[in-house]
Amino acid sequence: MSHIVVKRPPRALPKEVPTDEVVLQAPPELPRGQQEGALMQLLPMLGMGGSVVFFFNPQAQPFMKIMGLVMVASTIGMGISMLVRYRRGSQGQMADMRRDYLRYLSQTRREALGTAKAQRDAQFYLHPSPEQLWALVAEGSRVWERRTGDEDFGQVRVGLGPQALATP
Repeated sequence: MSHIVVKRPPRALPKEVPTDEVVLQAPPELPRGQQEGALMQLLPMLGMGGSVVFFFNPQAQPFMKIMGLVMVASTIGMGISMLVRYRRGSQGQMADMRRDYLRYLSQTRREALGTAKAQRDAQFYLHPSPEQLWALVAEGSRVWERRTGDEDFGQVRVGLGPQALATP
């Protein structure tokens, strides 16, 4: 009777799954004062522009026509200045802060999805699906990789189901 000594290589483990806690930043605070939108700022100007119609009727005197043109020019100038102020003012800053926060949230979402994918890959590496078991046996490199000292020795995959994300 003879003995065959098999020297097994050290166990190959899956890539490490991040387990650090994810802390979300608070969203930017809204200003305390009542903010009116651009439409509410433009509404009086639109009313002024609408009143110009009365200056351009055929029976109007030439002075009234000149006043109508001045009113149209001032309405356009006021509208442009309000839009510039709106874009540079607190509403514009708020829109920039909102855009930055949404960018931060999408980056955090990508990281969470990456963690979920890494966690899924690690679980499929440790507990392959029944359809994949024949490939592991035929390949031969992972057949006897678990030893009695491993913490997952004797664990068996029973099925699939939801699992909490590794990064709380």
